[in-house]
Amino acid sequence: MGAKTLLKRVSAMTGIENEMEINEEREVIEDWMENRHQRPLIQKAFPSLTKEEREFMLTGVTPEEWQEAFPPGEEI
Repeated sequence: MGAKTLLKRVSAMTGIENEMEINEEREVIEDWMENRHQRPLIQKAFPSLTKEEREFMLTGVTPEEWQEAFPPGEEI
């Protein structure tokens, strides 16, 4: 596994800038993010990342924000 990268993204849910440590090298993440019209699906490009890490890369939304917005046991 490559180096960890501290990634900063603005949450699509709250508008707040969040940070998360992602288990991937910065160059690999930046290359994927910059090629948005020709990049593979995030699940294919980063199969070793957690779904929370991939969601954060796409939307900037943290697991805590999801939990607060959609508490367990509440129906949507």
